[in-house]
Amino acid sequence: MKKMTSTLAKNIIKNYKSIIDRLYKNGLILRHNELSYKNENNECKLEYYTKNEHSNVLYDSSIRSIDLYDSLFKHDQFNIEFKDGSLLLFQCLISKDVIIKQRIIFIKPFLNDYNDDMYDDSWESYQNTDNASNLLNFPLIIRADYNSDEFKSDHPVSHLTLSNIANCRIPVVANISFGRFVEFILHQIFNIYDIKIEKSEYSKSIRDNEEKMIHVSWK
Repeated sequence: MKKMTSTLAKNIIKNYKSIIDRLYKNGLILRHNELSYKNENNECKLEYYTKNEHSNVLYDSSIRSIDLYDSLFKHDQFNIEFKDGSLLLFQCLISKDVIIKQRIIFIKPFLNDYNDDMYDDSWESYQNTDNASNLLNFPLIIRADYNSDEFKSDHPVSHLTLSNIANCRIPVVANISFGRFVEFILHQIFNIYDIKIEKSEYSKSIRDNEEKMIHVSWK
């Protein structure tokens, strides 16, 4: 593996490890996979080091959401497994020390609110118990995409997609950093507001016409 030369990549990895440590200390995650990096053609790719061909299931539009989750879980295709079994995936592509592409995915297959004592057993055990009634028929999927080269008028540079709906692209004011996305999940999924998460900020990328629509922003 070539030596990592991107200062931004180093900072992202450092921030990633810090956030993972904080989530463990607060009992919010069961396990994680470290970020790996790969330098190629003057670009640096960051993604979970276990990524393999099984991740291609993410691009299978015919698969049921629960089967998508099941495949990712069984084949260790994720960055974080939260205490409730939800998964988070992160990957980005860096060129000249600037992010040119990024994707973060959160998948929650359960109805239940967060509970410290609720999910002590494995996913397989969970499915075979009465708790299986808590599975969502259509699991929640939130995907945050960023592509600096995007030029289509109906395709925001930074956007949110819900539940893999093909034409769902909610404009976002800028690329969402890993830390800000994790904070969003803690707030909106787990109703946790007292854990400080270090966040990076990226340049505004939303177009003028998109700001006139319902969109995602923050201060």
